[in-house]
Formats: sequence, structure tokens, C-alpha cells
Amino acid sequence: MRPLHFFSCFLLLIFSSFLLFRHTVLFAQESDLQDKIREYEQKLRELSAEAKSLTGEITYLDIRIGYVELKIRDAENKIVQKEKELNVLSKDVENMENRIYRVSEALSEQERILEERVRVRYKSERALSLNLFIDSQGLSDVINRLKYLRVAQEQDNKLLAEFKETKRNFTSQKVILEDKKSKVEALKKSIEQEKRTAQEYRGELEVSKGEKEKLLADTKNDAATYQELLRKALAEFAALDAAVGKGLLSGHVKKGDAIAVVGNSGYPGCSTGAHLHFEIRENNQWVDPSDYLESKTVYDATADEYREIGDGDWAWPLSDTIILTQDYGKTPYSWRYKYSGGIHTGFDMVSNASSVVRAPEDGDLYSTREACGSSSMINIKYIVHDDETVSYFLHVQ
Repeated sequence: MRPLHFFSCFLLLIFSSFLLFRHTVLFAQESDLQDKIREYEQKLRELSAEAKSLTGEITYLDIRIGYVELKIRDAENKIVQKEKELNVLSKDVENMENRIYRVSEALSEQERILEERVRVRYKSERALSLNLFIDSQGLSDVINRLKYLRVAQEQDNKLLAEFKETKRNFTSQKVILEDKKSKVEALKKSIEQEKRTAQEYRGELEVSKGEKEKLLADTKNDAATYQELLRKALAEFAALDAAVGKGLLSGHVKKGDAIAVVGNSGYPGCSTGAHLHFEIRENNQWVDPSDYLESKTVYDATADEYREIGDGDWAWPLSDTIILTQDYGKTPYSWRYKYSGGIHTGFDMVSNASSVVRAPEDGDLYSTREACGSSSMINIKYIVHDDETVSYFLHVQ
């Protein structure tokens, strides 16, 4: 074996070993990440099933924060891997397009040449046939030329067969190209989905971190305060459930009619300050109010920013400017809402313009007053709308 050839093989072996080692390391890292995610999922399930204490809540939030951070890493890893695949596939598509373009040009030229050869041979055969009748003395020359034309025809037939085979391969390559283009588009969509997933997890991470901060700030790391805040949240939920279907009919109201005034009823059992808890239920199941309310710019006190909320056509129950003190769904206060799986079931809001609460849509207005904890009473208004959807207004005066 020549030294140079041996050295090249040696380098190739080292490079191949490096790629194999790198792939093995990456696979091991990915496997470790998935194992860690499953471990955290198991811990979260176990902690969710346990009776809640302040220490347990802090541990749960720490594990959830770690879990979400792992999911972000997982999504980012997938994005990197898929972008690499997309880069390779896109280059492959580009190369195939260039090859197909060149082959297409060559096929067009080959087809033109074949057509021209057929026309020339046809003219030659006609001319020879005519000469055969006119000039019998040149019979030998005509026969030789006919033999030549026969050989030319065989060559043309061979070229035609090759042309047809090339064209079949060309068509096949075009099908493969279209398949690869579809894969490119699918990869692009998959990457965008992974980016959305990563962004959703980043949002969830911020919520979880905010929830832990609020937990420590509100409870001052005191177990008794923690249990008291849980009781207040549950008391509000129990009062609302008790109110369903038992209020006294006040009459029919139209969209925009004044129906109540923002208050602090339920204090101290299930309220800590004047605000309106606005909730919408379908079939006695809470839904996101933004699906019903018209689009409006409100001040989100939790995020400390103004944002657009609303996709429906209902009016907001308070006048501008509305301050949203707590959103629907997962919020920094979610640790309080054990009864709903950590979902805040409505909007908490106040207005710096007016305390008057107005009907968001037409319907029948009902009023009730319910026990909220051991020593408090909460005033609740609710409207049964034409489609049997019910809107609730809590803590009113």
C-alpha cells in the first residue's frame, strides 16, 4: 500500500470515528434529556396527588419550573436538529432543480436533433427511391446508400430508446423533487410549530416563576397564611357554585344597562379588596371571557403593560380605562385555585373611570347573596342570556 493512500485511509477512519462518537454523545444527551423530562413528570404527578402544604407547594413549583426549562431545551434541540435537516434537504432540492433544468435543456436539444435526423433520413430515402427509377445505372450506389441509411436508422432507433429512457428517468426525478419539496415545506411548518411550542413554554416558565414569587410574597413564607388564602379562594368558588340557579329574578336587561356597583362584599372571608370578578359559564363550565368580549385595550397589572384583549362582540362590564388585576387561566395566583386545577375561572378587574357594572349582553338578571367563609357574605349578580350562557358578577355592593 502506498504511504499517501494509507495516510488518507487513516484520516478517513479518524474522521468517521469522530462522527460516530459525536452522534453517540448527542444521542446520549437527548436520551438523558427525555429521561429527565419523564422523571420530572412523575414527580409532578406524585406531588399533585399529595395534600398541599406551603413546603409542598414550593417544592411543586420548583419542580414545575425545572420541568418547563427542560421542555424549552427539548423544543430548542428539535429546532436545531430540524433546521439542520432543512438545510441539507433544501440544498439537495436546489441541486436537483439545477440538474433537472440542465437535463430538460439537454432533452429538448436531443429531441430537436432526433427530429432533424428523421427528417433528413426521410428526404434521403425519398430521393434514393426516385433515383432508383430514373437511373438504373447507379443501382449499386443506391444500394450502398440504402445500407448506410439503414445503419443510420438503427442508430436513430437506439438514440430514440435512450431518449425515452432518459425522459422516463427525468419524469421520475421530477416526482422525487416534488416529494422533497413537500418534505421541505413540512419541515418548515414543523420548525415553526416547535418555535411556537418553545415560546409557549417560555410564557409558562414566566408564569410559574411569577407564581412562586407571588406565593412567597403573599404568604411571607408562613404556612398558616398559605392555608388561609387557600380557604378564601375556595370559599369564593363555593359561594359562586351555591348561587347557580337560585338567584331572584330582577328583570330583563339590555346590553349596556347598569346592573351593579363594584364592591368588596365577601371581605374578609373571600375578598381582599374592591374589584369585580367577571366570569362566563357554558353548561356550568367556565370559559375564557375574551372569547365573548369585544376587542379592547386594557392595562394588565400583572404584566405591567397595555394589551389588546377580546375576540367576541359582548361589551365589557366596566368603562375605560379597565385595569385587569388577574387574567383567566394560569396566573401568578394559580397556586390558590386547587379546586379548578390552577385555573382562575374569570377576569378580576377595576376601572379608574367608573365603578358602575353594566350588562355585557341582553338577558335576564338575577341577584343572590351567599355565605363566603364562616363570617362573610358575598353579593352576586348573574345574567342568563338567550343562548343559556350565564355571566357572573361577584363582590358587587
